Amino acid sequence: MNKRLLQNSLIILGLGFGYYLIHTYSEKTDPRIFYQYKPTAELIVHGVKKDSVKSDDTRVDFRTLIGKPLVLNFWATWCAECKTEKKVLKAASVELERAGTQLIGVATFDDLESVRSSDALANGNYPMYVDEVGELAQFFDVRSVPQTIVLDENGIERLRVRTALTEEMITTLTASLEIPITDRVVVQQGSAKEFAVDTRVLPVISQLPKFELTNAKGKPFGSDQLKSKIWISNFIFTSCRSACPMLTREMRRLQAQLRPLSNIEFVSISIDPTRDTPKQLQNYKTEYGVDWNFLVGDLGSVRRFIRDGFKLPAADTALFHTNKFVLVDRDLQVRGYYSSGSAIDLKRLRDDVASLVRDKTGNTN
Repeated sequence: MNKRLLQNSLIILGLGFGYYLIHTYSEKTDPRIFYQYKPTAELIVHGVKKDSVKSDDTRVDFRTLIGKPLVLNFWATWCAECKTEKKVLKAASVELERAGTQLIGVATFDDLESVRSSDALANGNYPMYVDEVGELAQFFDVRSVPQTIVLDENGIERLRVRTALTEEMITTLTASLEIPITDRVVVQQGSAKEFAVDTRVLPVISQLPKFELTNAKGKPFGSDQLKSKIWISNFIFTSCRSACPMLTREMRRLQAQLRPLSNIEFVSISIDPTRDTPKQLQNYKTEYGVDWNFLVGDLGSVRRFIRDGFKLPAADTALFHTNKFVLVDRDLQVRGYYSSGSAIDLKRLRDDVASLVRDKTGNTN
């Protein structure tokens, strides 16, 4: 009897917890939902400066910061991942400022002395605040660090990243501010937040130049062959045995899922021309049972193409990885980045491809 009661209790608890996870995760990660933050009471954070010799008494009401686009980076001195992203943030602050967006660091559940003596503060070049009791973190529902939130000038959350930022994510931060939302705002009962629904108009992130590389058959292939086509690209090297096989399998899965849509191309670009000859690319295609175009070219040209065209980072030394798929429209415009490891991003990619297909111009603006 007791065993049966225990089993039933565990089932009920499991179902309840499952419902909680589904409800919470879907609400917080659905890319179509934007929350608007309108503080109605003081939300005090303490300013801290690296040259202070005593506790900095500067008190800032967060309400005064609303009115321009903000990137809020929540971190802590005891967080190992937070330390790895500080160099990225230092470089990003200049780029974000140029785009009219202010980067603000918020050390949460931390104290002034620890923050002041940390390497992050010594190397920082953007405003830093300390949220000692976690009041600001609670308001923004930040339950882990590092975590970065992008707010537009109206306090509307456009993007939330729950991991350490990388260089390739910075462009996505500013691009998120370009996605229009509807004017209709629905008040969520019992919450300080409001939300609006995205119209799914895709931003134009960059314009690719005309290009020509070499395919696995040893023939020229580039922008002329992709003209008037919607295509998805990734970047690999065939000797890779970690991220690249996963990217290739995920691309194969995407191709099968999008097969009913006409005129969709898939392109993998090698970043290792020394080993990835056309013959090696053909062997790789055979190994993984795929039939899309694998391209290779001069390494310097490919790196410039990735940096200046796709607006993604490309290291000057050694081989590099990115787990992103890139969506390009019929006019050779980059329309989105999608993490290959995120089911939500991949669903968004499929939806965005369908949206471009429905629009005969391939441009949803």
